[in-house]
Amino acid sequence: MKSETLLIFLRDSRENTGRMAGLRCLLRPSQRMRGWMSLGQLPGAIGDRIVETIAGLYALHPLESADTNYGFGSACRRLARLRGNSDDSSPLDMRFRRLLACTREEVLSHLPEMMMGLKSADIPVNYGALYTDLQYWSDRVRERWAIQYWTSPTTPDEDEHVSD
Repeated sequence: MKSETLLIFLRDSRENTGRMAGLRCLLRPSQRMRGWMSLGQLPGAIGDRIVETIAGLYALHPLESADTNYGFGSACRRLARLRGNSDDSSPLDMRFRRLLACTREEVLSHLPEMMMGLKSADIPVNYGALYTDLQYWSDRVRERWAIQYWTSPTTPDEDEHVSD
C-alpha cells in the first residue's frame, strides 16, 4: 500500500470519531480485530502491521507535519527539550534508545508509548516519513533517527528542520 493512499484515508477519517476509535484499537493486540472493520475500506490494509500501526498512531495523535526534513527523531528531540530531558539517563532518552535497538516488529509495539508523549506536548509527526521508515527499518533508518535526536542544530530554527 502506498503511504499517500493511507494518509488520505486517515485525513478523511479525522472527523469520524467512531472510525478513529476503531483505528486506535489497532494498537492493542487483544482488540486489533475491532480496528479491522475501520480499515476494511483499504485493500490490503488488514494484516499489514505497518499500516495498522500507522493508522492506530494517527488515530491516537492526528497532529501531523508535512515537512519532509522533519523525521521521528526530530519530533522526539523536541519532546525531550520541552520536558527538559537533557541527560543520557532521562526516561525519554532511555525510551528512545530502546526504540533504536528494536527489530521492526518490536518497534511497532513500542511506538504508541512515545506517541503518547508527543500527543501530550502537541508535537506533530510526519506520518509519511514514519511509514517509510518502518517499511525500510534498518540500521540506516536508526542512524537517521539518532542524528535527528542527538545532533545539536546550529540555530534554534533548525531544531525543527534537521535534514535526513
